[in-house]
Amino acid sequence: MKKNNLFILVSALFLFVSCGTDTGNPSMLPGSDPFIGQPISSQVASILCRKIRTCFPINLSSCETKIRIVPNISTALGLNEATYSHLNAIQSAINSSVLSVDQTQGTLCLNQIYQASCSDTDIQQSYASTDPENLDNAYRMLSLSPTCAQFIF
Repeated sequence: MKKNNLFILVSALFLFVSCGTDTGNPSMLPGSDPFIGQPISSQVASILCRKIRTCFPINLSSCETKIRIVPNISTALGLNEATYSHLNAIQSAINSSVLSVDQTQGTLCLNQIYQASCSDTDIQQSYASTDPENLDNAYRMLSLSPTCAQFIF
């Protein structure tokens, strides 16, 4: 009987510890970084697409691919648009050590976008439901945080 009670206690403790924590229930929270090890272009494309899907009733299967070639993202990230015309060009420059990334500031930028309200003006202006395949204004979400224009240099 004592072994059964001990087993139940340990099992219950395990369930309580793992439920609702980043270990048992990972979520995007300030300071967390679910993107560790992923290229920055994947991180940015992923968070912008997540926000679009969260705020607008759409199903964009190729969202991340489209975000990678959207114009004006470079400017929103504080980079020269003529030199880095889209996320793929930025990632290429990072891979060849021409550009660097401050991952802490990048995580802060992406978390602020993730946590922004769908009613925020920058979110509303980032997507036009009248032209659902056009993601050219998705870069507007990057203005939600001043760190977005500073974490790639």
